[in-house]
Amino acid sequence: MSAVTAAMFAHEVVYHDISVNTFRIQMAVFTVIAVLIFLLPMLAFAGPLARAKRQALLDYGALVGDHGRLVHQRWIERKRDGEHELLDAPELGPVADVATLYTAVTAMRTVPLSKASVMPLLLAAVLPLLIMLALEIPVGQLLANIAKALL
Repeated sequence: MSAVTAAMFAHEVVYHDISVNTFRIQMAVFTVIAVLIFLLPMLAFAGPLARAKRQALLDYGALVGDHGRLVHQRWIERKRDGEHELLDAPELGPVADVATLYTAVTAMRTVPLSKASVMPLLLAAVLPLLIMLALEIPVGQLLANIAKALL
């Protein structure tokens, strides 16, 4: 889509002597729409992921709290009221392992998008348009402007 759009703009610039600057707004709107077309379906997962994260925070928070309380009773207060299966569970291990479970749940994203997933889409949408801009703007200056804008 981006290559076809860039070709259409380039045709206008080369054969009809229209300035590249004339297409700035259209290029920006196209880029936003193109990226949104591919990212919006991911928002369908936002509701279920948010509910799953909320429930997991409650569940794992209770687990970490119970585990921490039992460890405190056993090792700080020296109370040995019997064996607790939570403390003896080999899959939970030490306190740090149980806290890591909760930390992993808190880091869970409710929208499955990240910079790593958005950047390839953005580059695919923008790269043909940047090549079209090179018709009037020197490539070195164009790359310097892009680098300045990104940094």
